[in-house]
Amino acid sequence: MKALMTCAGMNTELRPFTDMMPKCLLPVKAKPILFHNLEWLQKNHIDEVIITTSYHHNQIELALKKYQIEGLFSVDLKINIHKQSGGVGSAQSLKTLSHKLDGDDFLFLDGGNLYNFDIEKYYSNHKNNGKLISILSHMTMEDSKYKNFIKYKNGSDEIEKITVKPDYKMNKELLATSGTCYLNPMIFDVIEKKDRHLFDNVIPKQLENINVIVDNDSIQFINSKKEYMSIAKTWSSYYANI
Repeated sequence: MKALMTCAGMNTELRPFTDMMPKCLLPVKAKPILFHNLEWLQKNHIDEVIITTSYHHNQIELALKKYQIEGLFSVDLKINIHKQSGGVGSAQSLKTLSHKLDGDDFLFLDGGNLYNFDIEKYYSNHKNNGKLISILSHMTMEDSKYKNFIKYKNGSDEIEKITVKPDYKMNKELLATSGTCYLNPMIFDVIEKKDRHLFDNVIPKQLENINVIVDNDSIQFINSKKEYMSIAKTWSSYYANI
C-alpha cells in the first residue's frame, strides 16, 4: 500500500517553533516528527510514501537524504518528495499526483501529527465497507478552530453533514475528523477545479461515500505550541524511564 503524507503547510499556530523549520521536522525525543511517522509506516509494511512539501522544502529534502544515507530506513520503503507551489491545497496536490496513486487504495496523512494505529486493520475495514473514503475520527472537546465535525442523522448511522472548522465554544464532546483517511483512486474523479483542501472542500460533499472509523487513542495532534510542548515533554519522560 502507498501513503501520501502532507508536510507543506507553514503552521503559523506553532510559531516561533515553525519560524525556522517546518512542523514535520520539530523534534520529539530528539527525532523529527516526520521520522517517527516514517518508522511507524515502515513497521506497518507500507511500500511507498509520497511526501508533499512547500514551506522549507530544502530542509525536509536534506533531512531525508541524511536519514537514508545513515540507513535508518529499510531499502524496501520507497520515499518520494513532491514539491508543490505555494498556496496549493491538499485536494489540488492529490489531483496533481493522481498518476502516482491511481492503482490501489491508499492512505492519506497529515505529516504534522504522530500516529500509532494498525494500518492493516483499518484498511480491511475500509475495503470491506466498499466506500470511496474511510475517514478516521475521534471524540473531542478541544478548540474547534482546527477541526471538522461529523453529525449523524437522528437515530441512524447516516451522515447528515460535516461542519468545517466552526467558530463556537464546545460544551460537549463531538465527533471530529482526524486528518487521516483511506482513499479509493476514484477520489480523483470527484475533485473539482475549485476544490483546494481534501477535508474542507471535497469530503464534506461526499457524505454518501464515507465510512467512519472511530479511534480516540492512536493519533496525537499537534495544533498548538502547548500541545507540542506537552507531547515533547511526555515522550521524553517516557523514554527516559525505559
